[in-house]
Formats: sequence, structure tokens, C-alpha cells
Amino acid sequence: MPVAQLVDLLVEAWPGGRWTVEPSDGLAEAPHLALDSGKAAARLGWRPRLSLREAVSATVAWYRRALMDPSPEAMFDLSLRQIAAWEGARCRADGDRPL
Repeated sequence: MPVAQLVDLLVEAWPGGRWTVEPSDGLAEAPHLALDSGKAAARLGWRPRLSLREAVSATVAWYRRALMDPSPEAMFDLSLRQIAAWEGARCRADGDRPL
């Protein structure tokens, strides 16, 4: 997946978000940057439990909350709710119960 595609998902999930590509004489590899979890899957047997859209949405929710109310209590509560949602997704994927 091109990095630009991930940024598009982030912008879509963050209300009012936007981004632009700035012309640059910088890194020659920049147009070719991509994300690929294939090596983790092949070497570690890893597989995602959430879709990329779900993961981006949860990440954006976490950071938006941190900007609105960075109190440890609020962040702890959100983190627990997100972990519970992840465990539910894990159970649906594996057909088992959360740990």
C-alpha cells in the first residue's frame, strides 16, 4: 500500500483533515514508499485482526481524544474500550473467547 493511500484513510477518518503533496528535491525513493506487512505474515505468522480502516479509525479516535482530554483517566478508559473491541474482533476471527 502506498503511504499516500494510508494518509488518505487518516484524512478521511479525521473530520476536517486534509493534506497536500509538496514538491521536493528530496529523497529519490519518496514516490516509491509503501507499507507491506507481508514479511511479518511470512516470518511470524502474523495477521491483522482489524481491517486497515478499523485500525486507522481507532488510532484517529485515540489521538483526537488525547487532544481534547489528555487526562490519564480519559486515555485509560478509551484504551480499555479499544482493547475490548479488539478482543471482540479477535474472537470473531478465531471463534474463541478473549483471554
